[in-house]
Amino acid sequence: MCNGSCVILTADPNHCGACGTACKTDETCINSKCVVVKNCTDGKADCNGTCVDLNADSKNCGTCGMTCQSSQTCVAGVCVVQQCKPEEFQCGNQCVILKSNSSHCGACYKACLFAQRCTDRKCVPLCPSGKTACGATCVDLQTDSQKCGTCGTSCPSDSYCKAGACTSYCSGNLTACFEGCTDLQIDPKNCGKCGTDCSFCKNGVCQCSVGRVNCNDRCLNLQNDSKNCGACGAACKSNESCENGKCGRYLKAWYKDTDKDGYGDNNTPPVMKTIMEASKGYVRRSGPYELLYNASQSLWRVRLQL
Repeated sequence: MCNGSCVILTADPNHCGACGTACKTDETCINSKCVVVKNCTDGKADCNGTCVDLNADSKNCGTCGMTCQSSQTCVAGVCVVQQCKPEEFQCGNQCVILKSNSSHCGACYKACLFAQRCTDRKCVPLCPSGKTACGATCVDLQTDSQKCGTCGTSCPSDSYCKAGACTSYCSGNLTACFEGCTDLQIDPKNCGKCGTDCSFCKNGVCQCSVGRVNCNDRCLNLQNDSKNCGACGAACKSNESCENGKCGRYLKAWYKDTDKDGYGDNNTPPVMKTIMEASKGYVRRSGPYELLYNASQSLWRVRLQL
């Protein structure tokens, strides 16, 4: 309000930008500024010395200086969306691609979170280092044979992906495994097939060291393995342990033989001393007891089967 009257400071030549600021006789008020009036015709307006059609000028739409966006045009003094391209969709006064626009992902105004991106109309997590988002999945374009180098590149059946390029399978007796071409007949890390790791590989079969047996490509000690006791797959009960390849419930103890006479000391229970015979270094059995004398450590190992 200026002097008791309501005025538009952006367009009133007597109050241009502020009350009492009057433009000169050859000026008019545009956007709160006094500019020289140009004698425009055909309903056009003077915008900074240029006659423009405020109803159709995209850089002066409705008023001088009002610029429409690139996807908009000026119609009747208002910025409106032009006809969107086939792959675009109109959201308000914008043409957007719902397939990849993080502010309009799959639908208008459906925005993805900060740590997400829009892929195939879905908000998906940003991929970690070394991975690339292909659709809703993060993949390694360096090794993925279905997406080798790019999301749309799939390697033929006779090749695999190596360093982002489809590479033909290995020649001769070699086979393509994770580390490259290898001989499955002798490779201990890929024995018989890729990923089978064992101690020693011969003719594609895992060979185990002395005292161990090959159980499903794993070298195990069947004498003390509670899941493979005495034979592959022979599992002991939950309250049993595996001793010398047999499942059982055992009570174990060690008795010191300080004087090294093979019979134990004064703190050895009498029943133990009775069955501790002098056959050092041999397993002695008496009823449920089983004893083994360790001469190098002067210890009796006593095992009681329950």
